[in-house]
Amino acid sequence: MFVMKKYLNMMLALSGTVLLYSCSTQEPDGSQYAASPSIEIVSKDDVFPSEGGTGTIVVNTRETVTAASDRTWLTVSVSGRSIYLTATENETLESRYASVSIKAGEAASEITVQQFGVTSELMWESSYDFPYGGDELSLGFSESGVIRVTVPEGKDWISVDVDDKVLTITTSPNAYKASREGKVRFSAGEKVREVGVVQAGNPGGLNPDDPTPQEFILQEGWTPKYIGLSEDDETKAVIGVDEAEGASLGRYFIKVVTAAEYNAAGNQYIFLNINAHAWAAANPEIHRGTSTEEIDALAFGDYFIYAIGVNNQGAVNYKYAVTPVTVSKVLSPYEKFLGTWSFPRGDGTDTWTVTENVPDQSYYITGIDGKADNIKVVANFNAETGAITVSTQTNLGESTVNTSSGQLSGQTNLLGKIDYNGTIYRITGNYPIFTVKISEDASKADLVPGTVNIASLGGEFTLMGFAIYTVVGDSWYALTTGSTLPNTITHLSQGSGSGGGGGDTAGYNGWIGTWDAGSGRTVTFAQKTAGTDYTVTDSGYGGFEYVATYDASTGGIRLNMQMVDEYDIDQYYFIGINGNSLISGDPENDYLIATGALGSNGSSATITAVSYTTSNGNAQAAAITILDYQTEDGGGYEKGWYGLNGIDDLSLPATLTKASGSSLSVSRSDAAVELSTGEISATPRATSKKQDKRIRIR
Repeated sequence: MFVMKKYLNMMLALSGTVLLYSCSTQEPDGSQYAASPSIEIVSKDDVFPSEGGTGTIVVNTRETVTAASDRTWLTVSVSGRSIYLTATENETLESRYASVSIKAGEAASEITVQQFGVTSELMWESSYDFPYGGDELSLGFSESGVIRVTVPEGKDWISVDVDDKVLTITTSPNAYKASREGKVRFSAGEKVREVGVVQAGNPGGLNPDDPTPQEFILQEGWTPKYIGLSEDDETKAVIGVDEAEGASLGRYFIKVVTAAEYNAAGNQYIFLNINAHAWAAANPEIHRGTSTEEIDALAFGDYFIYAIGVNNQGAVNYKYAVTPVTVSKVLSPYEKFLGTWSFPRGDGTDTWTVTENVPDQSYYITGIDGKADNIKVVANFNAETGAITVSTQTNLGESTVNTSSGQLSGQTNLLGKIDYNGTIYRITGNYPIFTVKISEDASKADLVPGTVNIASLGGEFTLMGFAIYTVVGDSWYALTTGSTLPNTITHLSQGSGSGGGGGDTAGYNGWIGTWDAGSGRTVTFAQKTAGTDYTVTDSGYGGFEYVATYDASTGGIRLNMQMVDEYDIDQYYFIGINGNSLISGDPENDYLIATGALGSNGSSATITAVSYTTSNGNAQAAAITILDYQTEDGGGYEKGWYGLNGIDDLSLPATLTKASGSSLSVSRSDAAVELSTGEISATPRATSKKQDKRIRIR
């Protein structure tokens, strides 16, 4: 049932009064009279669609209500204060109107009711234009009942279809130069509408006096082909036709056209009628059986290769075959990297656009700042390896950042970053940040982080990321968060991999970070040599650092006796003890004292002493510590081993729990400290001082 839109006309009512009276009006002779009272209309449905429907008028009165319509298409009935309206279907194209008279005692009112016609709802134009290549047009309507659509005789280039109250008009391609016109007749009951159809002429089409177009027959056994550039002359290309077993090619000629030429016509039927006879008249090379033909080399793009059959006189016999061909450019190693690439950054993706800088030598990359294309980074191309290298860069141009001090502008620098002891550092100097090797089909690229050797931090570090900074005075502001470098970036939108997020929980990286050892004690593992060993600091060892070796076979670590520092006649060793006995470690295993194993979830670890056999029996450390070995008598102490004041032994076995927030991929630009590839002053190695109090170890 059609639901009518209700219009609520609220009127002020006088308390205790049902009828509202108009003000008095003056007669021509000057005497006064009172106008007839009107009826208060509470609500009304006064607009109907062309298919008809029902509605209601509600009045406010205590008198008996009567109502009448002045049009037969709108009937009324009354029940109490409600007047019910019923509209039949509008069989005309235009809207129509009826007046409903309402009486209640001495009061009276009139309501005008409107019903739409088909013209008001369809809003169709009187005619529509179509291109010469053919097209279709959909027109909606709201009529119900029997729908009839006809096309005048002789206009078979126009076809129509009606489905789900949509009229679709379709035109076939126009083979002639002249435009053409027709009409579509639409009727629904007594409603009739004619829509004009005007199709443009084909600029390359036939003239009116040309022969009637004929149907070309596709020869299934013919296969035109593009063989490629000539081996003898790269300015020439070779084309040909193959025939299926049992098929007879007969006589034919070969023609190559661009996809743009074909698309302008719209389909094979029109295209061949327009062109094939002219091609044959141009005396092309006629072939019999399978053969090839040499033509000028084709530019890069899309083509159609035709084989057109001819009779003994060389006239077209309406047999044909066609093959679409794309001639692709063979990219040089330098050209493969040009274009648009996706770079995963956390849960999102950056877009890098690579353009030419110095041909065959370098590129510009925009988008590497995670923003628009305001920063141009230079990448160098290595012709011998086909690889691309991005190194640190300064003064890339001015950039603007929003800070707590307002908007600031400064010069832009691109630097790599490392993780050292759980803190992210930017590294100045000149070094490769990453290299990229492009696949043969230029669909993906392997991105490999660079390394830096920082002697004062203990060796070589693999970069964990990079960032673009705006330098304002002595302050550095990161334009991006600086993602962890992924293993792969992929061409265009086919990105994969992850560029950031949580740290690893297994393998070499699983140990990196800070661990709780209980009673407020912390143990921190930082990369020394990637995949090989770590620099370890223990808050119970007063600033001394030692080295832990990664065991790839177990995913654990190995702790060996080692000298960690020396001062004058004192040498300081990381070593095991058991009571007052030295446990120097298994000499058969490079003086191994203890091993460490990660828990299954990577959030816990256990350090366990190893047991080995000596001439006095089995030896095993009960704790690990830092001891002082005095190489000569002096300072009131004789030569030998001493424990140090302030050194807190770590009992074995020890349980470590990953400290909250400790992760290799932590990246905070405000925690970054500028380091250089030369001397490091920001985080110097701890230097132990000679202690006043020692405990003799025997």
